[in-house]
Amino acid sequence: MKQSPYIILCALAAVATSSCDRGSDSWTLEGEMPAATGAIYVEAPTAGGQWYAIDSVTSPGKFKLELTRPSHSTIMRVRTSASTAYFPVDSTEHLTFDSNNFSVIGTEGADLFAKVDQIVRSNYKPDMDASADSLMKRELLSTLSGNYASHAAYYLVKKEIDGHRLLNPEANDQDYKILRAVTNAFNGLNPEDPRTRSLVTEYMRIEAQRRAGDQPASDAQTPVIYAPEIGYFDIALINAQGKEMKLSDVVDTNKVVVLNFMDFSDQNVGILNAAIGTAYNAFHDNGLEVYQVGFDSNAHLWSNVARNLPWTAVYQSETAPSAHLGQYGINSLPTTFIIANGEISKRVDDLNELTKELKPFF
Repeated sequence: MKQSPYIILCALAAVATSSCDRGSDSWTLEGEMPAATGAIYVEAPTAGGQWYAIDSVTSPGKFKLELTRPSHSTIMRVRTSASTAYFPVDSTEHLTFDSNNFSVIGTEGADLFAKVDQIVRSNYKPDMDASADSLMKRELLSTLSGNYASHAAYYLVKKEIDGHRLLNPEANDQDYKILRAVTNAFNGLNPEDPRTRSLVTEYMRIEAQRRAGDQPASDAQTPVIYAPEIGYFDIALINAQGKEMKLSDVVDTNKVVVLNFMDFSDQNVGILNAAIGTAYNAFHDNGLEVYQVGFDSNAHLWSNVARNLPWTAVYQSETAPSAHLGQYGINSLPTTFIIANGEISKRVDDLNELTKELKPFF
């Protein structure tokens, strides 16, 4: 598959690597080069979106390169005369070149990147029909679930093949939802990142086009970035028994999930949980589960309440990093979402309306 040299936009390539001192402030790439390969080049991006070689391997067999760590997280690539593989470099780390799959692995970010690339390589065809395209996009969404703010997600949104973007959010609803999910994730977690500005600008342009097509121009509204409306961001926190509980496990084993973020220091927490309990009792036997993220400065007091709740209750210390609040666009507590069919279907602001809002799902 021919790859465009502009797969990563200028915003992604804003940071070039330095070629100064090696040592502890470095990352390594090792692997084995097949005899027929000729040469392998490790390349970094320039601010203008071009690529330049920072090192190379010219002899067949095992190799190990020690390279200067970039000053910021960025995308690099390995290239031969026939193939190209992109990968993220986030910090001082050890990566491995897999010549069999032509990918770079070894960190969570690199492994995710390789999975996304492999899905595209294995499924994409220039003349693929709508059904095959949809299946590929579903697999990509499943792979990226909970990682929409990753390099791999940005790479997917901006990826070009033979000069054409892989995603067409202007015309394809599924592609549009992918763009929206990635934009929301970057906007919530990395608002100052140049890639975020690139994503938001593109999203707002496409959103305006889509709205203009659905209504008279005079009624067009200013597009707004909303909380994610496709998929969900995974959460893995500890319950009152000290066991890690993942939101994805709860979603996978239940028909509908109520995702609730609750401040347990709120004097009305008892009344608020009672409203959740009413909905839970009404629909639990039909496939409803509650995943409640509790915020409190006192883990012991939270635990005393949480261990008596019939649903999944996990703890997020208010002094710990609360990335989940940014991911879900939360400005105040409590905030509640209804997840159905693996997607966020509705946001519920009034817990007294929760039972009513759940009825259409059963």
